[in-house]
Formats: sequence, C-alpha cells, structure tokens
Amino acid sequence: MRLENIAGDFIGRQVRIVESINSQLVGLSGKIVDETKNTFSILKNEDIKMIPKEGSKFQLGDNSEKFTIKGEYIRMSPENRIKESRRIMRSINRSEKIW
Repeated sequence: MRLENIAGDFIGRQVRIVESINSQLVGLSGKIVDETKNTFSILKNEDIKMIPKEGSKFQLGDNSEKFTIKGEYIRMSPENRIKESRRIMRSINRSEKIW
C-alpha cells in the first residue's frame, strides 16, 4: 500500500466491503459519495447506504490499483486522515505485514 492511497480523497472512489461485523454488508460495493469521521456513504443502484468504518474492512480503488484497509485505521475525519497519513502507514506496517 502506498501513502498516496491513504492521503488522497476517498470520495468518488469505488469501494467494496470485504469484511464486517454486520454480515449483511459484506460484498456491498459502490461509489463513495460522502465521508465522515465514522462512516462512508456509498451509492449503490441509486440508493445511498451509510456504512460504519469501525468493524469493517474495505477494498478501495479501480482495476488498475486496489488496496484493502481496515476501517479502524481511517476512522477520522477526511482532513485529519490526510494530515495523519504517515502515522497511519506506520501503524499499518507495524501491526499487519501483508495487505
């Protein structure tokens, strides 16, 4: 995973939920249309679903470049995530070697 993946804006990116404490959310995919500290709003078939970051693992990106990240690592406001992207990368590298 590259620093740019975390430091960039998630709005407009394609996302798929690969793990969640809510099993009904697993496999849900769509386009991120809004982001708050605790949630992503995902557009799926003209419906907007609000997905909690906590307890979920997301696959973001398109076919050319995809990455997977736990919601706990990005559970902060978008502007803070951009500022804290280097710290987030260090945390990810320390706790999980393979993404």
